[in-house]
Amino acid sequence: MSNSLRKPRVFVSSTMQDLRRHRETAIKQLKSSDCIVDAMEDWTATNKSPVEYSTDRAKESDLLILLVGSRMGHKPSGLDKSITRLEYEAAMSNDCAIHVYLLEDQYLGADIKEDPDFADLMQFREMLKESFTVGWFNPEHTSIDVTPALVRWLLENIALQPAVTYLPRARNPNFLGRDALFSILNSFSSTSGPGKTQILVGMGGVGKSQLALEFAYGFRDRYATVWWINA
Repeated sequence: MSNSLRKPRVFVSSTMQDLRRHRETAIKQLKSSDCIVDAMEDWTATNKSPVEYSTDRAKESDLLILLVGSRMGHKPSGLDKSITRLEYEAAMSNDCAIHVYLLEDQYLGADIKEDPDFADLMQFREMLKESFTVGWFNPEHTSIDVTPALVRWLLENIALQPAVTYLPRARNPNFLGRDALFSILNSFSSTSGPGKTQILVGMGGVGKSQLALEFAYGFRDRYATVWWINA
């Protein structure tokens, strides 16, 4: 059994075309802290679509770092919102903490008015200004500094949540797949509330215990307590 401070999961959301170096700076700052940084630059292959995968991970985060510059970002086929906007809404739906950083208004060039998503961008920026106390940055990538707000948030929130883990069985190094089931389990665990129970049902030998064990190891950093009890 271990008893230590749970590492928070921090998701970084932004457009890439205009904010690539700003993202790099913010991610570097986050990785120097005691956090699990979830950025698409580190993702590997998955059987989910980019939209599904990114919004799921944003929803599962403890903190969303949102950088908004002069572009609304890519809109997936058939959708009227950008991936950045969808990530933000996914985090909001699960009551994640959100820190917003905006490109200063004076650097929004006249050329962006020709962008077909200009109205959506300005509406999004105004909504963020009204909803959050935002941080600001300029075109120089070193102007972004997410550290002060991160430290304050850590002191106010995560440091008060001890992680307690007891998993007497060793993790199976040969366990593969079951991503869809893990997504369902984590979704129910995140929304069911305290005192609720999930039950894995199936014939003997189909792998229920192995699934539960892999879920416990794979998702333990997202919960305050993970405790294995033999029935």
